[in-house]
Amino acid sequence: MGKKVLDFRPKNQEHSVTSSSNLIEERKSSFYYNMYDYLEKEMEEVEEELKKIVEKSPQTLKRLLSELLFLKGERMTAILFLLCSRLLNTSFHKSDPLKAASLDALYLGLNSQIYLNGIVEGKMKEDLDMRDNDKYEQAGRYLISSAFSRVGSYPEFIRGMTEIVCRNVEAYFLSDLNNLPLPFDAMSCRKKYLNKISYQVASPLALSCALSGWTKGVETSKVELMAYFGHYVGLSSQIKIDYQNFVKSIRELPLNEESRKITITLPVINLLEVSPFREKLLSSLANAFWSKKEQMLWQQEIKRIESMAFIKSLVNRNCQQALQSIESFPASRAKSLLVELANSCCL
Repeated sequence: MGKKVLDFRPKNQEHSVTSSSNLIEERKSSFYYNMYDYLEKEMEEVEEELKKIVEKSPQTLKRLLSELLFLKGERMTAILFLLCSRLLNTSFHKSDPLKAASLDALYLGLNSQIYLNGIVEGKMKEDLDMRDNDKYEQAGRYLISSAFSRVGSYPEFIRGMTEIVCRNVEAYFLSDLNNLPLPFDAMSCRKKYLNKISYQVASPLALSCALSGWTKGVETSKVELMAYFGHYVGLSSQIKIDYQNFVKSIRELPLNEESRKITITLPVINLLEVSPFREKLLSSLANAFWSKKEQMLWQQEIKRIESMAFIKSLVNRNCQQALQSIESFPASRAKSLLVELANSCCL
């Protein structure tokens, strides 16, 4: 194993992505539960390890931590760590669930603020108590600290997790995408978006895959292939989510709904790039409320992006890169599930 942390990003970054960390509901399909079934014993122990974090936490944080860990927990970082361990045909180690749970706690802790709106469902943003926001931030910090403390005796985890924290901070400073530069520069916005999703979503998944190889003493070339798998799955899944969410939110926007907040993601950037009504669309993004005319313009223009091949091509290219990364590994149930995971991210 090398002395320095593996660079999880592919060497050619031009097509990397910026992200929003929404949960991937469509993953909750038969293959998603197949992964849980295959890893049933390990995942039960992962859940127990996460419960220990809640049990040992201060009373004031227990409810918030439970919400983050058990209402919002997708466990993809943990699943990838365990699946990649099985991919290597290595024996199960009693510390594997603890390591997988720590990776999951780190990811949720870093993204605790992103989940705030989903947890306080039913409240208008302006009605939210800022103290609640601060509490979730503190809960996130507690999870991050817990994740590090639980793997303190594994230096390769500390090194890798430290780099993920650094990248997450970098991604935060790319969050000004919603303040689009004028004049609009599609290439600059795309690069910033792709970097953000790379740092915030793809890198944690790449770390989980890579650490499974590092901890099993696998040669560096295989560790790198597994890291690339996680990286490309993270990119393709997030772009797919952003595309589907944007199309759905605009297409289903009721004409009596005047207040609208559009998150600037890759589909929005592409639509602004190709639309002959770019200036009008840009102007409406700056408005807290949309007129019916503005709403109808967005609904009209969404048809342009629905028929565009760019996003589909980018998503599917990342899926293919993920599949190629594990092509050389021997056939196994773990490999089949990883292939299914990559294919599920295609458009």
